[in-house]
Amino acid sequence: MNENTRQSAFDGDLLDVTGSLDSLLIDGRINVETGSIFADDFMQYAQFRAGTHASRGRMHNKITLVYSNDVDGNLDARLDGGRVDFAPKPGMLYFVPEKVVQEYEFSGEARNTAVTLDADFLRSVADANPEFRNSRIDEPRFPFRNPNIVRKMSALVSLAGRQDMGWRTLSEACRLEIAVELLKSLNTDVDAAVSTLSQYELNVIKDYVRANLENNIGLESASALIGRDIYGFGRAFKAATGRTFHQYVTFQRIDEARRLLTQTSMPIIEVAYASGFSSQAHLTTVMGRHLGLTPAVIRKSANA
Repeated sequence: MNENTRQSAFDGDLLDVTGSLDSLLIDGRINVETGSIFADDFMQYAQFRAGTHASRGRMHNKITLVYSNDVDGNLDARLDGGRVDFAPKPGMLYFVPEKVVQEYEFSGEARNTAVTLDADFLRSVADANPEFRNSRIDEPRFPFRNPNIVRKMSALVSLAGRQDMGWRTLSEACRLEIAVELLKSLNTDVDAAVSTLSQYELNVIKDYVRANLENNIGLESASALIGRDIYGFGRAFKAATGRTFHQYVTFQRIDEARRLLTQTSMPIIEVAYASGFSSQAHLTTVMGRHLGLTPAVIRKSANA
């Protein structure tokens, strides 16, 4: 595929997905290998291989669970505007609630298993079990691990493929177990530490950011340092600092650029690169937005 002509997932009309999982596809390649919609439409699954592609859409009245069987590539995802850019790893799960706008640009090769569950069914399981009152079923979670979910997804695919006697009843049992395990993974009582970061964790992240300002600093690499999933880390970081991780990194870069402008004679374009900006124009734009000053004015005032 010519990357110069490939359509972006972040442009164009939104597709409301009512059919197969691959109907989100805008451009590129998704090959569904096996898939089934049960008679009462309570569950849909698909095993598929994906090459470089762009997709955009949302699922109504369905939640989506994706398991990464094998992957080598990079994913740029936006879920209701929240952006995550990272290299997915095999063995990870991804949860997307109903009605969330999903926009993906993936480059590479991946083999995934996807399952959708009726959102009302998931809510009914949560309502029947008060211990799940704090399960965040309306927030995406990218990525996380739950071996029990993976085993039940695999069992579901196997049952639907063989269709032995009683397979529908056994599949419904799998559906219930997947729902329970998912609610466990989304429950803030089980992972109460998601609400904030310890001082040690915060120090680790701050040291990492300071040491890597000139490099690409993403949520995935930062969250991995302290063993958090990306979305849990994002919430915890904001609770601890009052800023999103992206905002924090931006202001750290501004502070570093300001230090270099006032304490060194480094050319402004080199100041931009050293503090993690893509160009002098980028540095100028960001400083103007947040400080109301240009790099040149900051340097001139320091030398006055």
